[in-house]
Amino acid sequence: MAMAPREVDERDTRWERSTLDLRVFIQDSRAWREVFDIDGVSLGEAHEWAQSRADTDSAIAIALRFVDERGRPGLIWLVEDPLISGASNGDSSPAIAFGA
Repeated sequence: MAMAPREVDERDTRWERSTLDLRVFIQDSRAWREVFDIDGVSLGEAHEWAQSRADTDSAIAIALRFVDERGRPGLIWLVEDPLISGASNGDSSPAIAFGA
């Protein structure tokens, strides 16, 4: 899908949040994966925390935890890594199985 940026009026929103409920995935080169929920933080704080915990060769992905209009929990990928999120190919499932 090609990106199609468009100019908008920044005043078109009625609310905003500065803290999020996030899911952080850290996966090392052996495909060992750790997954954490972090509530009430900014994306920057969560990414900084993940980088401090991860090895230099680890993949990091961060998703917003979201409940849709039918009450089903899901994820909205904010920081992608194709090894973890699978989001780059349009798939909604992780690309590599969880470590044991």
